[in-house]
Amino acid sequence: MTTLILGAGAMGSLFAAGLARAGLPIAIYDPDRSRIAAIRERGLLLTEGETELCFAVDAYHRLASIPRPERLLLLVKSHHTAQA
Repeated sequence: MTTLILGAGAMGSLFAAGLARAGLPIAIYDPDRSRIAAIRERGLLLTEGETELCFAVDAYHRLASIPRPERLLLLVKSHHTAQA
């Protein structure tokens, strides 16, 4: 059951890392190509105190290329909500 997170900013990345940590399949979307490229290259880094964890997630910058998710989390700034 894939969860798609729209918005790869601070909150979107935090939720994506947390859900990936729980073993759930995650996809993340953001229109910022450089942000998505960094996530694809390095994964999502979650730092807890002295511990750093890295999670690989599917990352997209084009909506048309995303397989249909079963769940959606909308984590964008309020002024982007209508567009999202």
